[in-house]
Amino acid sequence: MEETQYLLKQRLKEILDTLKIFFKFLITDIQRKPRTFTIGLTSIFLVVGFLVLLSSLLDITPIIFMKLAEDQNGQFDLTFTPTSDGDNTTINALNLTDFQNKLQNSSVAQTIVPRWIVPVNVSEYRAYGIVLDSSKEKTQGVGDRLDVPNLGPLECWISKSLAELTNLDGQSNFLFLNMNITNL
Repeated sequence: MEETQYLLKQRLKEILDTLKIFFKFLITDIQRKPRTFTIGLTSIFLVVGFLVLLSSLLDITPIIFMKLAEDQNGQFDLTFTPTSDGDNTTINALNLTDFQNKLQNSSVAQTIVPRWIVPVNVSEYRAYGIVLDSSKEKTQGVGDRLDVPNLGPLECWISKSLAELTNLDGQSNFLFLNMNITNL
C-alpha cells in the first residue's frame, strides 16, 4: 500500500516537473518571438469566431428559407403540426372545419387556407408533397405569387429533380404517387 502511494507521488511529481518545463519553454518562446505568438493566437480566434458565425447561420437557415418561400409563394403566420403515427406515411390531419368555426368571428385571424406537407412514395424514392387548394388560396388572397395554373383531378406538379430521378422525359403521362392520409 505504501509502495503504491510512493509510486503515485513519484509519478505526479514527474508530471508536474514536465508541465513546469513545458510552460517555462512556452513563456520563454513567447518572450523571444512575440509576433509569432500573436499571429497564432489571432488565427485561432479568427477560426473559432468564423466557426461560431457559421454555426449560428446554420441555425437560422430554416427561417431564411421560410421567409424566401413566403415571399415567392405565399404568406402564413401560423403553422399547426399534427402528430405522426410513427411510420412516416400516415398523418393525422387537423380538423379544418372546427378551426374555421372557432375562428369565424375572430379579429385576429383573417383567413384559414390549409396546406398539408405529406410524405409520398414515388417509385423507390421517398419525397414530400404539398397538398393545397390553389383556387381557394387565390380567392382568399393567400399564395397570390404562386404563378402556376390550377391543376385538375389526378394531376400534380413535381420538381425537376424528382422527374430526373424517375426518368420522366415529358412524354410520359403517369407517375404513381403513393400517400396514406387519414382524417384529411
